[in-house]
Amino acid sequence: MSTSEELKTSFIRKEVRDIKSKIDCYETIYSFGDIKCINLKRLILLKQSELSVLEHILEARKNGNDPEDKK
Repeated sequence: MSTSEELKTSFIRKEVRDIKSKIDCYETIYSFGDIKCINLKRLILLKQSELSVLEHILEARKNGNDPEDKK
């Protein structure tokens, strides 16, 4: 793996950690009940979708099949 690829992978891993942290935070806020709102639930679902895409990219990179190479 080249330095550029390692940097991309490192960046994606950091994004995954950040998104997981945000999801945990949003779900904690959402669970309090008095702050329940549809927009927060939508934000949680959006972040979970983002996380899924990034995890898919990481898995593909690990298997030597980077989806970004197809651009």
